[in-house]
Amino acid sequence: MLLPKFEKRVKLIYIDPPYNTGATSFGYKDRFDRSTWLTFMKQRLELARQFLSDDGSIFVQLDFHEVHYLKVLMDGIFGEENFRNDIVWCYTGPSGSNKFLPRKHDNILYYARGADCEFHMPRIKHKSGIHNTGQLFGSANGDDDFKSAAEDRGKKLEDWWIDISSTDRYRSEAIGFVGQKPVRLIERIIRIGTSEGDLVMDFFAGSGTTAIAAHNLNRRFILIEREDYIESITVPRVRNAGAEFTYCEWGGIFYV
Repeated sequence: MLLPKFEKRVKLIYIDPPYNTGATSFGYKDRFDRSTWLTFMKQRLELARQFLSDDGSIFVQLDFHEVHYLKVLMDGIFGEENFRNDIVWCYTGPSGSNKFLPRKHDNILYYARGADCEFHMPRIKHKSGIHNTGQLFGSANGDDDFKSAAEDRGKKLEDWWIDISSTDRYRSEAIGFVGQKPVRLIERIIRIGTSEGDLVMDFFAGSGTTAIAAHNLNRRFILIEREDYIESITVPRVRNAGAEFTYCEWGGIFYV
């Protein structure tokens, strides 16, 4: 339905689909046979590729349950040569089972639509004692001026993200939605692949975090969510954030 109007007009797609954990605590189905889950994803990703502009990109967030299988699937859909990063986002929370090492990260697969993908290198603050910022800009003696310049500029963002904590019940933005992601996490992703005014899409909208992040950064958005909580959680949350949009109740879609 959306394709005739938005084909090749979306600059960035971010999705946080069902992880296929087998759990029943989510507000959506998260228990599939693997072949069913892969078919479910394949149909949506093939369509998603048609929405992306030639310089667009897609980020898909998962965990260990299916990310390795999805990597192979996305190599086939987007081209192995267009794979950019397997980003590891480390989060906080209770340690869980004592039968294995506590699982404390998600994977975010990052693919370009093509060779001319828009990309902006984020820079983050150095952490004292971890990086030799005096030598970062070629200082032979750790001169304070070089250290100051390096600290002010920051270091290039790498593919291991430990500086954004998970959204939990102690954070002001948490609304009790299982699987909710921090706004700051999605803002970082949007900054990497878009400029102001660009169009962002999320077709597993969940609690609406992608719309809020896009609104905060002056990007347009299309969100799709077919679960009933779109009316009780997603739409009110995005409205409360100050974003103006058109809501198509019959399709579970809203956009600006």
